[in-house]
Amino acid sequence: MVPTIMPLPTLTGQANHIGVTIKADIVKQKLPSNNGGFKAIGFGKTNERMYSELTTDHPIDLCRYQVANGYMGRVGLINSGGESHGESDLHDAVVTAV
Repeated sequence: MVPTIMPLPTLTGQANHIGVTIKADIVKQKLPSNNGGFKAIGFGKTNERMYSELTTDHPIDLCRYQVANGYMGRVGLINSGGESHGESDLHDAVVTAV
């Protein structure tokens, strides 16, 4: 069974790194919702400290991790905002902005 993987900072951070490497003007990503992407899919060489010491599960820390993988702002990072849920859209936008 393949686990459902939500936007994760380790996986999206890798995509951000690739975007910087190819000198992209902007990278569009979703706000990460949890941590541990490479561990979840059993891929890549990682250090456990990446999950235990360098980040927390707080959304701001996860977003900082994405920005750091974009070489601290060398490539612009745009939040896609995600899909529309109707009545909860305003709430979702405020949570993402904060």
